[in-house]
Amino acid sequence: MTGDETTLAALEKLARGANFAKPSRGGTVYLRPGELFVGQANRIFTLLGACVAITLWHPGRRTGGMCHFMLPARPVLGHHNPDARYGDEAFQMLCDAASGQGVPPQECEFRVFGGADLVGSQSMLDNLGTRNVACALHQIAIHRHRAVAMDVGGDRPRVVEFDLAEGIVRVRREIQVPLPEMDVMPSAPMR
Repeated sequence: MTGDETTLAALEKLARGANFAKPSRGGTVYLRPGELFVGQANRIFTLLGACVAITLWHPGRRTGGMCHFMLPARPVLGHHNPDARYGDEAFQMLCDAASGQGVPPQECEFRVFGGADLVGSQSMLDNLGTRNVACALHQIAIHRHRAVAMDVGGDRPRVVEFDLAEGIVRVRREIQVPLPEMDVMPSAPMR
């Protein structure tokens, strides 16, 4: 094995377990971008901008989960380990994790949150948040599920809190802080 192959193998091994968040001592799960959690915990929290979170909840078993993805799909096709940073893969990982715990996804409720346009995109094609929301809804539809609730779009980040005991999701929109104007100096020509 070459040095590059060894490094790549080590990174792939590390990435396999990196997508799953763990509860804190108090039973709260804090999801970072590219993470997911399925199981029993008190609450799951995440902060979303253009990213999207999909929640899954089984009312009868009072268990659920959430994924937080950053991009609709992986930009490079090929055989890779599943990665929750990408919406299509994150949704499949969420459903697989639920199934692995004996929770049938077809009996679950799904909700979609996030997809804000924090940079004032000029077109829908440039708006990453809109593309992330479309990906989430597409994944839910092609797997023959339906979203029972959504809070998407807008121009503010959201804090999402999912109470797993009750299946209640609370969303708080944060105040957007404007970026300061900066004078940009033209760079010197490259020679």
